[in-house]
Amino acid sequence: MSKLRWLEIAEYASLSGAVAGIAIAVLSGEIVYAAISIFLALLLNLANRQQLKREYGELRRAIALTRQELARIEEPRNDWEPELKNLIDRLHREAESMNSGEKLEPLVVAMKQQRSRQQDLEQLVTLLKAQIETLTEQFKNRPELEQIETLTSVIVALKQFIDELPRQEE
Repeated sequence: MSKLRWLEIAEYASLSGAVAGIAIAVLSGEIVYAAISIFLALLLNLANRQQLKREYGELRRAIALTRQELARIEEPRNDWEPELKNLIDRLHREAESMNSGEKLEPLVVAMKQQRSRQQDLEQLVTLLKAQIETLTEQFKNRPELEQIETLTSVIVALKQFIDELPRQEE
């Protein structure tokens, strides 16, 4: 249990004790019983009130911080909320002015045509990619490359042979 709850229980118990102390004081004539029990009840009441004041202050600070945070959050909303309402109103007006069957049908047809064209273009691109890959492979494997390599090796061999020949002086 929390400290506040214990203080409340002790306060109520001391109030009951004060009532009992007053009854004993009346019957016995001794005021001390009543004074002690009333003093204890007042002391616990004071402690309980101090604890409540502290918690009340913390609660007020938390509420103030929450209000500040809420105001900080609400501020941007105040900027865009009127614009959003205007946009919604404009869209409603446009939707009401539009006869859905008359004006939307051409748009739907146009969108279907565009979608069909897009699919055709995608197929064409796929075919062109395949052709490019085939041509690239053919280019890499063309017979001229072997001939060029053979000629290169012959040229190198001839150059070496020429370099080894004795030079004639003119």
